[in-house]
Amino acid sequence: MASNVAKVPHLKNILAKHHFATQAAAATQTGQSFSIPPLQPVKATALPNKVVVAGVENYSPISRVSIVLRAGSRFETSENLGCTHALRIAAGLSTENYTHFGIRRTIQQAGGNLTCTAGRETIAYTLETTRDKIEDLLKILEDVVCHQKFKPWEISDNLPRLKLDLARRTPHVMAVELLHKAAFRGGLGNSIYSPKYMVGRHNPEMLKHYVNSLFVADRTALVGSGVDPTLLMNMAHSLPMQSSSGNFVSAAPKFHGDELRNDTGSEFACVAVAGQSAGLSSGKEALAFAVLQYALGVGPQVKWGSGSNCNPLTRGVAGADSHAAVSALSVAHSDAGLFGFVLAAPAQSAGKAVDAAVKVLRGADSIGDAEINKGKAQLRTALHLAFEQGDTMAEEIGLQAALLASHSKESTLPMSAPSQIKAAIDGVSTSDVKAAAKKIASGKLCMSAVGDLSTVPYLDQLK
Repeated sequence: MASNVAKVPHLKNILAKHHFATQAAAATQTGQSFSIPPLQPVKATALPNKVVVAGVENYSPISRVSIVLRAGSRFETSENLGCTHALRIAAGLSTENYTHFGIRRTIQQAGGNLTCTAGRETIAYTLETTRDKIEDLLKILEDVVCHQKFKPWEISDNLPRLKLDLARRTPHVMAVELLHKAAFRGGLGNSIYSPKYMVGRHNPEMLKHYVNSLFVADRTALVGSGVDPTLLMNMAHSLPMQSSSGNFVSAAPKFHGDELRNDTGSEFACVAVAGQSAGLSSGKEALAFAVLQYALGVGPQVKWGSGSNCNPLTRGVAGADSHAAVSALSVAHSDAGLFGFVLAAPAQSAGKAVDAAVKVLRGADSIGDAEINKGKAQLRTALHLAFEQGDTMAEEIGLQAALLASHSKESTLPMSAPSQIKAAIDGVSTSDVKAAAKKIASGKLCMSAVGDLSTVPYLDQLK
């Protein structure tokens, strides 16, 4: 089993992979031809119990089934901050019908893997194994999600894993976490990591209350790849989940132009600056920000290359400090987003590098057509390359099914096939990208910084 913190995708796109080597080899041995069926847009079906089901039968030799719940860290309160981090660590512990040892041994004996991924909006429990074993293990996946026991001694035994997660955070991860808090304060500003003062305070009662409140049918999506759709439907119908009481209402996010700084003894400074962009619900506007991200630059496209002459952002920062590294940042949540940059530089020159990067960001509305076309091409290539990753496909289908699909009727996931991705990116015009850039150029910014900040300017000093 594995458990890892979600990396928030800059664009919540559908990624898929075709694994046909096994079938093609078998067809060759028997002298028969095998035609690869085209990947069609994925339809999400809302069942009477409000659970959304979405699956792709891509004939992969590896089957993946995920239960995705809208129960991420944005739904935590001041009393239970870090609950999602603790739940991620607790994935696979004893349930009402299985012991921790029994879960681990049964999945390992089948050659499978169970992972839990926690983000700001969702928690996903994913089971992957060979096609012939997936049906035998689905009962364990259901029990891990719906019948968690939270034994006190097992929770305390896992505290070192939670502390290790906190200790392994890199400066750029900490900067992005602080950036969300500076931008949204609560809600989306809640970190996907537990605060240090909450370590050891997530008792079974707190975890059980969080699960009972948010692990409900109308906040759940069941998705799969390389799985018979009938199998998914049968499992979704039998999920022992209650309907929501209707008392839980998520507050709409409000953008705040705040600043958070964390001085450390590092020799470097990591700085993140961003303005308000668009959420996934805005559709085309969110995609325009993704194109703008690649147009400004996401770092070198050649391995070990500096990338200083490849795009406006790295070119501008290199003029101030050749040792600085910078990448455009575009984060789209369901109803809000951030767009800006993340920069790392030696402490003595970090201030000049930040000023140069902000200057490029403020002047992004003057970006040329050549850079925009290049950004569209790089984004299209990145998404199609990512389409080849089977594990990411299941994750992204789950995100779209949980956040964008209707829980009352059948709907089509917006980015679930290569043809959809190509058409959507081609449909973004130059004026759309420039409008997105103008929104950032004229809007207020938020800022976070980690490291030696002796030369890093404050937010009110940025021009």
